[in-house]
Amino acid sequence: MGKVTFHYLKTSLYVGINFVVAYIVARLLLKCYPRIFDGKFKLIILLIGTALLLIAGIGKLGLHSGIVTWTGETMPEKFNNTIFFILSHLGTFCIFLDLSLTLSEN
Repeated sequence: MGKVTFHYLKTSLYVGINFVVAYIVARLLLKCYPRIFDGKFKLIILLIGTALLLIAGIGKLGLHSGIVTWTGETMPEKFNNTIFFILSHLGTFCIFLDLSLTLSEN
């Protein structure tokens, strides 16, 4: 039970850091390039973020049972977890960037 709780707390921390970094990047981008971020560009960022999260989730769930072990220590499992981690963080960052760009404009 403690490992599960720690995992979700660690994940919450990652999401919080992701949001703060996205907000800072959005503020800097709006300061340097205020005219670039129109509605179409923000929609593209949102769609990219959504696509990355879908790819990460479906890819993680679609791992074939021939690769999965009880310990999760095989090279394909580690590689799959790394890809999932990277894609989910990039997707979350894009969605938070879109949100931050929208909030920073007002």
